[in-house]
Amino acid sequence: MRERRLLSPRLLALVGPTCLAGFGVVVAAAVWFVADPPALGALAGIVALFAASAFAERFPVPLENIDAGGVSLSFVFGVGVLVLYGWAAGALVCFAAAAVTQLLDRRPLLRVAYNSSSFALAAVATGSALTLVERAGSGGALVGRVGLAGAVQYGVNIALVGSVVAVHSRRSLLATLRSSIRGTVLPFTLMTSTALVLVVLWQRSPYFAGALIGPLLALGLYQRSNYRALRAIRLALTDPLTGLGNHRSFRESLVRELERSRTTGEPLTLCLLDVDDFKRVNDRFGHPVGDQVLVRVAGRLRQGGETFRVGGDEFAILLPGQDEQGGLVTATTIAERIEALHAEFGSVISISAGIATCPTQSTDREELIRLADEALYRAKRFGKNRVAAAAATARTPGDSLAVLA
Repeated sequence: MRERRLLSPRLLALVGPTCLAGFGVVVAAAVWFVADPPALGALAGIVALFAASAFAERFPVPLENIDAGGVSLSFVFGVGVLVLYGWAAGALVCFAAAAVTQLLDRRPLLRVAYNSSSFALAAVATGSALTLVERAGSGGALVGRVGLAGAVQYGVNIALVGSVVAVHSRRSLLATLRSSIRGTVLPFTLMTSTALVLVVLWQRSPYFAGALIGPLLALGLYQRSNYRALRAIRLALTDPLTGLGNHRSFRESLVRELERSRTTGEPLTLCLLDVDDFKRVNDRFGHPVGDQVLVRVAGRLRQGGETFRVGGDEFAILLPGQDEQGGLVTATTIAERIEALHAEFGSVISISAGIATCPTQSTDREELIRLADEALYRAKRFGKNRVAAAAATARTPGDSLAVLA
């Protein structure tokens, strides 16, 4: 299915010319390289930087909110090759490092061709920009050249990758680029600074640069391992459908917040809620639509306190610092936001909620959950689409506070 989507006319109109231009750059770089071969020492340096670039490309550094496996430290070595050995060596190294590692990962050939071509085009654009900068030997000139190389390399790559993502996902190009830049500009700025250190050390002696390459790659591997461990922990505490905390996370957080409440004397309100007549939604529209409803409800709940999905259509919200009155206001506001989903799904979506407050009702975890649960079912018995408190009060969205008999 992915290959068929990649071969759609809109995507092919972008991928085809990019691949042709990228391969053309590689051929031109190879001819240039053969016509004017570097000295043996320079060739060894290029091979060493290629090896480091390929290794870094094989093990990208994962970062929060960045898809596609994270960012690759190969950017550091690509910029280094371009500044130290010129556009031809840079284009060959950037293209080959990406192509080899992605082929080893058995990615689709068309994707490998596009990604590798993007690197080659970014390299030739960087080389062209560097030719406009006078090759002065001062530190300031070197800083400018490396900064320019990093900016052009990053800009061309982000534009080409963002374009194919936007076309493939049918999203706005501007929105896609804005999201990509927001998530990657800081790490790529830091990598450009690292590339400057690499170039300075390399110019003094490639052996000095080796002292940087080792720790840099080790840091990437450590971050990858650390990220996997943190991700495993997060998955164990997260509901996969909504992204909210799961039942285990809820109980652990409730214990923590109760202890904080007892220590500081501040109130803590627990709100339990579920979607009214959710079974009818599944029966009438199907489980995929039911899942969409849960996801949208979860999105509205995130605007409250710390939120969890504790069952099928059951959620919990912790409201530190809020007493019973504040909890009723917050829960009622959330219920009103849920009602607004009616326009999106063409069917009435509402919730019932029950709250209990520490220390007013209880300071014990299980007792607080029991009281909030009883309040929730009292709200359902009295007509649904309302909020009830453990003190036997209830409020319907848009109405004044009423006492439940």
